[in-house]
Amino acid sequence: MPCTVAAAGASFTLHSQGLLTDVVRGGLKTDLNLGFELADSDFAKDSWGDTKNPFRASGSNAGVTSPTSYRGQQPLFKPLVENPIVSVTTDFSPASVSHRFYGAGVPTFDHLRSFYRIPHHLYGGTSPVVAERGPDHVAVKVPSAAGGTNFAPSNPPAGQGSVLAIRPVLNRMVYLLSSKIGADGQVRLVITPVVSLWNPYNIALEVEGAVAYPWIDIPFRVNWKIKTSTGSKQYNLSMSKLMGKQFESQNHGRSVNPYFFCQMTASGTSSLSKPIRFEPGEVRVFVPTSPTPTEFVRLGSNYQRVVWLRPVDDVSQMNTKGGLSVPMKGGVYGEGFDYQIQSQDTVTTEVEALNGQYNYFVSLEDASRIKDRRDTTRGEAISDVQVWKFASAIDRVTSPEFSFAELRSGSRPFGVIETFHRVAKQGLDGQPIADLIYTTNPRQPAINHQLSEGSFTVAPHYQSTLRSVASFDGAIQTTPDGRCSFWGASQSSSGREQLPFFEIPREPLLSMAAFQHADLASSTFSASNQFGNSWASPYLASNRVGKVSTTYVAAGVPIYDSLYLTNEALWDGYFFSGAAPRLRPASSGDPQSAWKSSIATVERSLEKVLDDFVDDPQGNPLGNSRMRLFNSGYTNEELVDRLLEPAGCTRIASHLIVDGAFNINSTDLEAWVAFLSGLRDQAFDVIGGSSPSNSSTAFPRFRHPTGEFNDNWNGFRMLSDSQLLELATNIVAEVRKRGPFLSLAEFVNRRVESTDLGRSGAIQAAINSSNLNADALQATFDVSNYPSEARRNIVNDTGVGIPGYLTQSDVLQSIAPVITPRSDTFIVRGYGETKNSSGKVTAQAWCEAVVQRIPDFVDPATPAESALASANITNQTFGRRFQIITFQEVSPSEL
Repeated sequence: MPCTVAAAGASFTLHSQGLLTDVVRGGLKTDLNLGFELADSDFAKDSWGDTKNPFRASGSNAGVTSPTSYRGQQPLFKPLVENPIVSVTTDFSPASVSHRFYGAGVPTFDHLRSFYRIPHHLYGGTSPVVAERGPDHVAVKVPSAAGGTNFAPSNPPAGQGSVLAIRPVLNRMVYLLSSKIGADGQVRLVITPVVSLWNPYNIALEVEGAVAYPWIDIPFRVNWKIKTSTGSKQYNLSMSKLMGKQFESQNHGRSVNPYFFCQMTASGTSSLSKPIRFEPGEVRVFVPTSPTPTEFVRLGSNYQRVVWLRPVDDVSQMNTKGGLSVPMKGGVYGEGFDYQIQSQDTVTTEVEALNGQYNYFVSLEDASRIKDRRDTTRGEAISDVQVWKFASAIDRVTSPEFSFAELRSGSRPFGVIETFHRVAKQGLDGQPIADLIYTTNPRQPAINHQLSEGSFTVAPHYQSTLRSVASFDGAIQTTPDGRCSFWGASQSSSGREQLPFFEIPREPLLSMAAFQHADLASSTFSASNQFGNSWASPYLASNRVGKVSTTYVAAGVPIYDSLYLTNEALWDGYFFSGAAPRLRPASSGDPQSAWKSSIATVERSLEKVLDDFVDDPQGNPLGNSRMRLFNSGYTNEELVDRLLEPAGCTRIASHLIVDGAFNINSTDLEAWVAFLSGLRDQAFDVIGGSSPSNSSTAFPRFRHPTGEFNDNWNGFRMLSDSQLLELATNIVAEVRKRGPFLSLAEFVNRRVESTDLGRSGAIQAAINSSNLNADALQATFDVSNYPSEARRNIVNDTGVGIPGYLTQSDVLQSIAPVITPRSDTFIVRGYGETKNSSGKVTAQAWCEAVVQRIPDFVDPATPAESALASANITNQTFGRRFQIITFQEVSPSEL
């Protein structure tokens, strides 16, 4: 590191101010703070007077054609299909199912705005709560089901607007299997559902309720062996035929309609007066409200086939009994038997997986069916896990040989059927593991193989299987109070019960990299944190960023490299000024009303923020305190009025200069070290943990970090000085290798090519070279089912992307507001001398000027915020003005 003033002068400066210019399209950037704070009616207009709305298709200069189905909304990148719904008809004889997967939409600026404006809808005061919200896309068009087909049981989004979802994730759906004898002396198979739902967010989440169910097939056979005093009896029964009714006339137990329903509310009853609450990152357990099994009525209404579940609040509510008592008679076409067990008989029950013969689908919906109990009601899909050609690693589970007395005294457990989100390190009974959020996106609803390529039977992060248990306690491991189950590294106590992976913003955003928490992917086949990251897609060759696949859907399914495409769309044309209101979550609220209007308390209005800033920029800085006011000749009142107009979002960049702007093309190691150390010794509140060490630099993924530093599952990354130096060294190496970068998007993104430069962007490559994530690595996983053209792209470890794994977007989180691909401040030095008549130098002088580019054009006839194409020839040729900031004589020793 430099140790003298002269040496330091090569790496550090007192003068570095940058303009908010769009180096790709020309002109100035658009402010997302002012733009996204607009009223809905203003945001939806195509223009504001003479100013085109840059968030609408008619006003965008992004060069992306918006399909008519997008109804004027501007997509972030070019949609390869018009409808976000993938419609495909699949024949499961005798059923023909019309699927409507929400898995093909390109996000619009309305989606971004829906994420940005979340703070307007929080409640809970100092303990903020976010209410559930389903996804939607303005371009959704739901076609009618083809003749002779049945719609899948859950509804897709309605197409009323464009918003991003905030919902829990299906973590596990466990059906505990037990045998018992009913009051009629006949055997029953008891199915006791236990469900785990995960709140993946860093604040509390409330939902009205949820409904889970199996459908299409229950691909198992129930084999009963009854030893009597005179011999033995064997009965082999189809579970689908014992529980299905839809295609009884075709002698088939298959059912597009759900077989039964697990309905979850806070009270475990039909009442929705109180919401279900998940604490940050919590994996909550839901169990039957009643410990007494309900007799399954095969031909009954939907409501007669409901098991009510409630969240476990304390150990006294941890009930692994109850559920459905399924008779072994009266099935489709007389499937079953009615033998009455005698006192001397013994019974063995076996549930056998019909591997490779049938499919097994389980779904999680919102509370629609709870609100309206009619059979025709459909809920909206939250997680729809479709396993094709189901094949359990354990093909059968068998009970001990139970006596009449044992079975008469109560249910006897022997196995579970479960669907679960795979873990990163230690699967139950040696089940396969998977990465958690790197190659898959658990927040997306459609979890099936048809939305991608490869040889998956389901999306790679889910699995369904049989498992043996010897007791009710073996169904699921929980925390001592029964409230939560475990996930992360494992589903046992070596896992975690709280895993906050994504941030819900509590206040208006300040860093573009905060959009890494917005789910901008079109389907589950994507990294979970898209924006700001740069890994090559695990589903596309690295020399591509999108294509339409017809592998499984003849009409075509778009596969996008959402990371590359969203980076390209946003980094150079947009910024956050920090001109935003100061908000506080409302003191109270509920999921039914939170999204109807803004409910947050406004502690300081946008007008007040701008008034104070323009009046005293140093004393009342914007939320981004690096922004310096450039008035450009307006009075304070005129300037505030100018910025408060809807077009203010396109104007404010002409009135701001970024103090301390950093050129990402720098190859100065010391400069990079200083720049990356911006959060060194910075104190900030950590929820549920301690403030970072003074001797390290934090790179928190959340604006409000949780947990402990360097905790892999609930925490944030810290780098020591030596690690930071290593990172800076490798960033410089990547800049030399890949630069100069002509835009921020080029710096953030990978190259679209088949070389190693196509695997990730510069910062991620530098992180990898610095070996900063060794402690976050978990285990390798099987990549053989991924498309062959993309396997080389995969960083093969299940820990990639978890909270303790430093990513490119984590680094960008703190530096994004001030990085630039070009400099606007220059030091110009001059030299002069005099000579006598003989040519001898008699005097010398050295001078230095600091010259600053400013937002105004050379010819003031063109307003500074104007698009370059609309400027006159003088301004198109010479651009923006320069001002001399300082001028001084210097000595040779200072050079």
